[in-house]
Amino acid sequence: MAFDVSRRRELLSLAGDGCLITAGTFALMMGAAFVLEWLGVVPLGEPRGSGISLALSFLSWLLQVGSFVVGPLIAWRLHGRRFGKADVPGLIVGFPVGGALVMPLAILGPLIDWFVGLFSPAKYAGAIGYLAFVVFAFLAVLVLVDVDALRDLSMTRRSHLPLDVGRLMATVAVVAFASVGAAKMIAGEGALEASVFLLLAAIQGASVVVVADVVAGLIAKRAHTREATG
Repeated sequence: MAFDVSRRRELLSLAGDGCLITAGTFALMMGAAFVLEWLGVVPLGEPRGSGISLALSFLSWLLQVGSFVVGPLIAWRLHGRRFGKADVPGLIVGFPVGGALVMPLAILGPLIDWFVGLFSPAKYAGAIGYLAFVVFAFLAVLVLVDVDALRDLSMTRRSHLPLDVGRLMATVAVVAFASVGAAKMIAGEGALEASVFLLLAAIQGASVVVVADVVAGLIAKRAHTREATG
């Protein structure tokens, strides 16, 4: 039973870091993508639609999509996981399954909005409420993970210094991203879509690392059983 509790805590910690670090990676790569697009239009003087401008736009798109892959891998390594015989198949399963788990959550927003609309005249009340719930859940994860990081950093013998640094760097990236997004929304430029994608990246990151860890554990356990019986 003690093992089950320990294993559950380990998975929750891994999920929290997959969530935060993937969100932080997305925020950093989105920032780099914006810089690339700005470079193509302003300093280089390239008109929109030119070859260089399109190439930079494509590269910025790759950065944004790449964050959904790079983020979970960073969280995986910072948690001491490797890319061994059991880990690689686990990640291969984790990415599509973890990505698929995000879809029901994305679809749930419009469904909740439709359901709430049956009882409330307020437009988008359900979707806004659902988004607020996801945001508060993400903030709760961020606080819990960072409190653990600060607690570990305050100790004389730190148990996971690279993970602590990764957590705090991801938090700074997310806070900077949220601040810029809030400023854009106040200015009427709109940044809600990017914020939603950041939340989706966070959920996907948590899903991928947890599924990958469970699958890798099952594969390793099966291999160990074969060796013991063979």
